[in-house]
Amino acid sequence: MNWQMTDNLITLFYFPEFILTIGTLLLLTLSVFIKKNVFNVILFLSILLLILTIFSVLKNESITFIFYNTLFKSSLFILFFKILILSGSILTLTISINYFND
Repeated sequence: MNWQMTDNLITLFYFPEFILTIGTLLLLTLSVFIKKNVFNVILFLSILLLILTIFSVLKNESITFIFYNTLFKSSLFILFFKILILSGSILTLTISINYFND
């Protein structure tokens, strides 16, 4: 049995883009069911999701997948821009806190 394949499937769930995608879908689904103060709740949860994604980016040192050894590369330059984009998203969300009031 190839244990490397199993380890790569397990690390897929710690992949920052996977966390961000699943978290965004969960937040969109949750926003349908919340009746009061929707904007503030989803805003707070999305900031927490982005912070969780930043920690996931910082945790990953090198990412290789089963068949995509050369497709997914990880370097300090790529990690810097991932953190920069996620931090900019957090700043944008915090600026827009008072934009929409229920």
